Amino acid sequence: MCGIDEESKNHSLFECSFAAHLWQNFCGCFGVNWPGFDGIDRLMAWWKDQASKLSFKSVWLKGFVLVPYFLWLERNRRKFDGVGAFADQFFDLLRKDISSQSLVHSGSLLSVMDLLNARSLGILGVRHRHHENFEIYGCPPQSGWVKLNTNGCSIGNPRKSGARGVLRNEKAKVVGNFRNFLGTRTNLQAEFLAIMISLEVAQ
Repeated sequence: MCGIDEESKNHSLFECSFAAHLWQNFCGCFGVNWPGFDGIDRLMAWWKDQASKLSFKSVWLKGFVLVPYFLWLERNRRKFDGVGAFADQFFDLLRKDISSQSLVHSGSLLSVMDLLNARSLGILGVRHRHHENFEIYGCPPQSGWVKLNTNGCSIGNPRKSGARGVLRNEKAKVVGNFRNFLGTRTNLQAEFLAIMISLEVAQ
């Protein structure tokens, strides 16, 4: 219960105009339309689903806690101190708290829209996470043996997943390989299935 909308009798976390305005402003910084909710369970499921589609996932998830927290602070100010702020002024306070994260890394390539969203949130230090390249040396197996290397992964965990592998002899010559689509799986399931398929191929 936020209790900060003087004109509304519905003082819920979502229904009062002040709260709705704050949710809308925060979502708008990510280019996401606020659909409105009447329960925390539906909001939580929707919020987590949106997080998987956004570049600044950590900031988006932080908003799920920050917005109710700031609403609670404003409710207490109005109820106990008799003072309050306009929704836009209040959102500026929330932005300042978010912008305290001086540097936000994104694991994906940043688009122009990503950078505009970051500016809307007051985040100035945004950069792509640098990937380090590691050189790996493979050793061939002993004479009469075949070496099997496998990999399984899921994009989204769980989402689309695949498995692949390669078999090499003692001269490091490829004697067999496979690449399979596994459907919707977790990373752990994909890795496990990659091993099982590899053993079948090896046999």
